Amino acid sequence: MLFRSIIHNKASGPTIDLSAASAIGQQATDAGQLMDYLGMIFMHSQMSTSMRTAIVQAISAIPATDLQGRAQVAVFLVVTSSQYKIMH
Repeated sequence: MLFRSIIHNKASGPTIDLSAASAIGQQATDAGQLMDYLGMIFMHSQMSTSMRTAIVQAISAIPATDLQGRAQVAVFLVVTSSQYKIMH
């Protein structure tokens, strides 16, 4: 899947920095804050409450110390969601 390759920097071409030092990675300590940030970036702050809640629950299952893992999963779930695809 293309998004998975891009998010994990396995595709050739531009890379995405989702490390703990990146702008997205820095938000990953708080799952709710991360979703608000991604909602603003990818969905123009129009993410549904049910989508936000579901992704926050998924992200919260990942240890708070794994900022890159949280960021990767969150971005993947947002950009592969049907809501994102409809909006873009």
